[in-house]
This record gives sequence, structure tokens and C-alpha cells, in this order.
Amino acid sequence: MRLLPERDCSDCPANQRARWGCESDASFPIPFDGERVFRCPRKPWLDNPEWYNQLFEAYSWREKGFLPGPGTWRDQDHRFVTACNVIDRAHNDASNEERSAQEAKKAQIDRASKQGGKVGAGGPGHPAARWGV
Repeated sequence: MRLLPERDCSDCPANQRARWGCESDASFPIPFDGERVFRCPRKPWLDNPEWYNQLFEAYSWREKGFLPGPGTWRDQDHRFVTACNVIDRAHNDASNEERSAQEAKKAQIDRASKQGGKVGAGGPGHPAARWGV
């Protein structure tokens, strides 16, 4: 799950869980996705994983052209449609971030190859050039 991959809930100590709002509201707001929240964004997933698994399974079937209810897209439950829109936006945001990171890494490698293989600042005008670095 790409949602907060830096947090591993399995070995999180109790004092950290309280700080991040896993057990109850945090004592300070946590910035998440442009908002300030008082509960861990993973909490709903952890509280009801079966429901989320069903949602993501229905979402994956939608990607293959199958809808969970009878009829067309417009006939589907509005909660499912809304959830799919949220998942699509989150997936696009994560993909854009990954793409940007890959492009930045490629640009750094390209710059390094133009500078004789050195990664980072370099070249004849760079101060480190005086020291033979």
C-alpha cells in the first residue's frame, strides 16, 4: 500500500501510536494530503480491512470493464463512484510523484555524464575543481 509507506504499523511502539492518532485523536494535527487530520490516515484501513479489500477488488474489476452492480457507470452506487474517483486521483498523484522522481534521477545522471561522470555539482567553474575533486 502506497499510503504512508514510511510508517510500518506492525512494529510501531505504543507511545508512537498515541502520537500519530492510531488509538485516539492525536494531541496535535497531522499534515496529510494538504489537510490537517487528528487520526492516522491508515486507521480506517486497519479498523475494517475486509471492507477496503472488497472496495479495491470491485475497483480492480471496474478497471477490467466489470461493474459491481447492474447497469452502467451512472447506475452504480454513488459511494462506489466517489470512492473510485478518490482512488483514481490518489493513484494518479502517486504515479506523477514516481515519474517526477525518475525524471529527476535521469536528469542528474545525464548531468553527471556531461561532467565526466561526477554526480552533483562540478565542472571547471565549481570551487571543488581547484582542489582536484
